[in-house]
Amino acid sequence: MAAFPFNKGTVSDSIQRHVVDKIYSSHFVFELPPLSDAAWSSICNNSAERDRLEFVGDALMSGTVSEELYRIRIQGSPGFYTNARSALTANSTFAHLMHRLGHHDMRDKVKPAGDAFETIIAAYRNETSAEAFQQWFRDNFTQLIHVACAAYDSWMNLSMPRSKGSGGSVKQRRLLDKAKHRQKAEKRARGLL
Repeated sequence: MAAFPFNKGTVSDSIQRHVVDKIYSSHFVFELPPLSDAAWSSICNNSAERDRLEFVGDALMSGTVSEELYRIRIQGSPGFYTNARSALTANSTFAHLMHRLGHHDMRDKVKPAGDAFETIIAAYRNETSAEAFQQWFRDNFTQLIHVACAAYDSWMNLSMPRSKGSGGSVKQRRLLDKAKHRQKAEKRARGLL
């Protein structure tokens, strides 16, 4: 997988590129969550535990990003949520974070760096609490979610043609109302109502 895995010109690619620009910004502060020596020993020396934690970390990040996207943009569309979450939780995004911290070379494959990031996340959550994890997430990741929201809005404003007249949802509602009334009229004509 490449450092930018999404097809160029897609909304996911645009979101990820904006997020990565933020990651390398001098104004962005990011720290990995602190782990105990025992946790480091476990994830460095026990491959089975490392694999389990990577699975949990992937789910934690996906779920937490989803919840935070919904919290920040409660009226978002499914397309927004899907594209923003995909860009924010891609292994390549995590690899850029690891690179920013000096733990990964972007000329190398991104999956091991993404997996390492997810493993650290799960190990931290296991050592602390849901509240501590949420606090770490908000302190370190919420800025990226705001960037993803702005990038999505920008992409939509530049990519979507301006519609004339009523929006698609109003037209859809009119079609549904028309179909409902026609179906009722047909049932009345057949004596079913």
